[in-house]
Amino acid sequence: MIVDDDEVVRHTLAQLVSSRGYRVLEASDGDQAWGLLQTEPPDLVITDLQMPQCDGRELCQRIRNEPSLCATRIVIISGSLDIPDRGDLRCDRVLTKPISVATLLDEVERQPR
Repeated sequence: MIVDDDEVVRHTLAQLVSSRGYRVLEASDGDQAWGLLQTEPPDLVITDLQMPQCDGRELCQRIRNEPSLCATRIVIISGSLDIPDRGDLRCDRVLTKPISVATLLDEVERQPR
């Protein structure tokens, strides 16, 4: 699942990941992602940190507090230089924008198809 309020970034990341044979869900914010997570839980969530409404931090908290989703891998992406500690975010990895395609694909490849 790709979660980003920037439509261009979201679609670009989704195309990159889907080109490797993965099925990709897209959401424009944490609230929309949360709704999708209830019906189609993915193996990996790649989410922007800063979004309106439910941001990446809150989405991570919701996922980690939900027993059926708590094992989901979460990768935070952010253009900010002031990123909280990965442990505070309760995510598995933090990547800064601009994102290295190779690094992103390495994270995706850790997931089953």
